[in-house]
Amino acid sequence: MRDDAFLRGEAPMTKEEIRSIVLSKLDLRKANGLLDIGAGTGSVSVEAKTLYPDLIVTAIEQNQGACSLIAANTEKMGCGPIHIIPDRAPSQLLKGSYDRFFI
Repeated sequence: MRDDAFLRGEAPMTKEEIRSIVLSKLDLRKANGLLDIGAGTGSVSVEAKTLYPDLIVTAIEQNQGACSLIAANTEKMGCGPIHIIPDRAPSQLLKGSYDRFFI
């Protein structure tokens, strides 16, 4: 997906070339879920959900404006649903308790 396809606002965005490399290296073809921590505009989440529609995608972002951008980009690209958690990454992640994020 081209960078100019995304709504930007003030939130940081992973650039097109980096998204391409990251998603290729993640090889999500057989994955059940993706947890995007510090999702910014949601560009990684949205592109992953577009490429793999059955993937369960959870975006964690502490900035409320960025959460709105993730929702707007999800709607604009028609790739939903993406579960958005408007908060800091929970401490459960450090303990390896990921299951509750892939509902």
